[in-house]
Amino acid sequence: MKQANWEFYEPRTEHGSSLSACIYALAATDIGLPDWGYPYFMRTATVDLTGESKQYVGDLYIGGTHPAANGGAWMAAVLGFAGVRFDGQIVTLKPSLPETWSSIELPVILRGGSFRLQIGREEITVTAAPGNSESISFAGFGSEAVPCPPGAILELASQSNQRGV
Repeated sequence: MKQANWEFYEPRTEHGSSLSACIYALAATDIGLPDWGYPYFMRTATVDLTGESKQYVGDLYIGGTHPAANGGAWMAAVLGFAGVRFDGQIVTLKPSLPETWSSIELPVILRGGSFRLQIGREEITVTAAPGNSESISFAGFGSEAVPCPPGAILELASQSNQRGV
């Protein structure tokens, strides 16, 4: 259904709003089209650098900064390309990286604990800060969740990488 909606609405959408591109980037990763979503991501990530956003509606100036679009760029990168989801107990990682990226690395704070995630196409490395007070479980590439205790380094491999393919 998401794919059908994408195919219908994507060519019909004007993308005049600075909030449009980030949502289209996120939707593209969700349906397995990260390369299609990448230009939308770049548009939203650079909206305040390029000046290519709508500045006027008639004679009303609506230009300025775009903090919501900047937050949307974060969502597209973290929730979309990195595929990070957290239900309060388990972090699920389902990467959907564009072809031009080999990996993405980001810090996250979960339930007061600090973690560094390095997410690639075939392997995910989770590094837990030694000062964390508890374990958080991580699942990647559709695998079962594995706890990552304070100070640990957890490596999750895709099934094709586990078989040596």
